Amino acid sequence: MSNQKHTPGPWIATKINGCWWIEDDDPAAYCRRRVAIVDDGAGIESPDANALLIAAAPELLAALEAAREFITDGMAMGFVGMPEDEDVLGVIEKAIQKTKGIDR
Repeated sequence: MSNQKHTPGPWIATKINGCWWIEDDDPAAYCRRRVAIVDDGAGIESPDANALLIAAAPELLAALEAAREFITDGMAMGFVGMPEDEDVLGVIEKAIQKTKGIDR
């Protein structure tokens, strides 16, 4: 990932005392770095699903960047055609930019 400013993945979600702790999963680290906390009691709808989505963020970003590269290269070589009514690369690029704080 280029210009990475977030805590590197993978991240894990662990439920402790009613809260989801999102932490890095670096086995070489002395202790885990906390990335986020999702509190079950904060009136959040679907805290379990939110915590798991947050924990998957680094892998999702890497998958989007790989998909962008695959589609771009495939189009340049004539192996991939894009639907005329959908801007798939635009959607992917917007999501990547949002994760990097470029598009708020």
